[in-house]
Amino acid sequence: MRKKLNLLFGLVLIISMIILIGCGGSGKTGEKNPYEGKWVAVSAQMMGMSVSIDE
Repeated sequence: MRKKLNLLFGLVLIISMIILIGCGGSGKTGEKNPYEGKWVAVSAQMMGMSVSIDE
């Protein structure tokens, strides 16, 4: 009976920690990421080859 109680307590502890971590925010409300916005591609590079977007 004690093993089952310890297992149940452990599962409840883990689940409650996951819920609390999932509900947490960064704490910075209203601040935007500096990388957000509209990006315009000029060229692309893959496997050592650089290609312009026109191609």
